[in-house]
Amino acid sequence: VVFRSDGNACEFECRFPALRANKLSATFFVNTANVGAAGYLDWPQMREMLAAGMSFGSHGHHHTDMRRVGTQAGDDLVRSRQILEQKLGCAIEAFSAPYGSINRRLARLARAAGFRYVCGSHNWLATGSDRVIPRLAIYRHMQTEDFRRLVAGDRTLLLRRVICERTLALPKWVLRRVSPEHSSV
Repeated sequence: VVFRSDGNACEFECRFPALRANKLSATFFVNTANVGAAGYLDWPQMREMLAAGMSFGSHGHHHTDMRRVGTQAGDDLVRSRQILEQKLGCAIEAFSAPYGSINRRLARLARAAGFRYVCGSHNWLATGSDRVIPRLAIYRHMQTEDFRRLVAGDRTLLLRRVICERTLALPKWVLRRVSPEHSSV
């Protein structure tokens, strides 16, 4: 299980106990600039989660659309990875781009920063040849039968979800293009 969560406090308070109770592990992607701020995970919580079998990946230092920033994107990636490794005492191998906004340049920068895995937000099945790993999103309202169909690789259900998600994401995408100062939307 993978969560691209930004490091919200609910990960420790809600998801972590449920995962542990069901003997599951997960990777949480966090923005290092927010660790310890109100409403976000702190380092002791993250170390407790790590000791219980969870893992962490980088979601960048700052939560910005890194496709739009020049050389600072590479610095942001390196900084985030170094902070996570120093504070958690383990290798950090995965990066998930804020907003799922990833392109070839950002994937190259992530690999140059030492990340072995680069994750995107495109809702599709992963294959062994993916350069950017897609996700298979699981939603709270999802029915068990839909979950089974997704895991079995039902492409009809996937296509329907992709169309719905892209339609809902269009206003945010337009806002980020027109008004970069709203990039935290």
